[in-house]
Amino acid sequence: IATLISAGLYCMPPLRVRGTVMLFIACLLVIMNFNLIVTILKPAYADTHLAIGEDQQYFAYPTPEINGNTKIGQTFIAQQNNLCSIRAMFSNSNNNNKKDGNLIFVLTESGGGKKILQQIEYPLNQIEDFTRYFFVFPPIADSLGKKYEFSFEVPSKISDSGIALWYETTNCSAAGQLLINNKTVPGILYFTAYHFIGDVPRTDWQGISATVIRQGWYITLPELQFYNERSKAFRCKTATHEKMIRFDKALNNRKVQAQKHGQTDHSSRDNHRQNNRPGWYNIHTEIFRKEQDI
Repeated sequence: IATLISAGLYCMPPLRVRGTVMLFIACLLVIMNFNLIVTILKPAYADTHLAIGEDQQYFAYPTPEINGNTKIGQTFIAQQNNLCSIRAMFSNSNNNNKKDGNLIFVLTESGGGKKILQQIEYPLNQIEDFTRYFFVFPPIADSLGKKYEFSFEVPSKISDSGIALWYETTNCSAAGQLLINNKTVPGILYFTAYHFIGDVPRTDWQGISATVIRQGWYITLPELQFYNERSKAFRCKTATHEKMIRFDKALNNRKVQAQKHGQTDHSSRDNHRQNNRPGWYNIHTEIFRKEQDI
């Protein structure tokens, strides 16, 4: 195709100006490629100037549903200055039943009346199952060593959001507490705190303004594809294998919880195909489960 296009461009201009036209096209292509490097490739590989602070990536159960009567929160101690982002992972057991209204993220400094430092809203109908989201805000300059609390809630009129957060039942961090309606309960949320380590924020990731960024599924499609292309012996030694085991246990735990409460978990293995589950759910069930049964 490229050869045909080049031949066509070469034959189109009159012979007396053909050299000039081809030189112009060559210069234009060089400029376009340079622009691609500067505007796309360079930012993609540039240092994010973000450092990970408190980091808890284990999970086993979904919290109670976030609704007008239930608020879920987590405390932690900032490990550096310039706290600028909190990442959390959500459970949405019925992706097809989209809700109107907004999820409200609130960040406060513990003690001193819990003054609200940041409040960010995000549409409930944009929240997907087993998906991670960054709640980004302008860096807090003197955050080092201070105790913060972030929480998620919805307006009081919403009685059934279908949204929850993933958490680990064992407290994996002595520095933080899981809160349900401001009361401490055993466990800790799946979350990561990020700190800006540059000079001045210049991107959304660095906290140039308050926003929400969807990171993606817990296990990405490229990661799963690479995993499935390897031998079983190799796969069992990978971090992806550990993530898939954790995912499978969490999915089972959520199903058991739903049954105890007389609810239906629409992401169960028998009907996840009919409910627009993420693509890797299907591959996970067909390959990973089959291997586990061998």
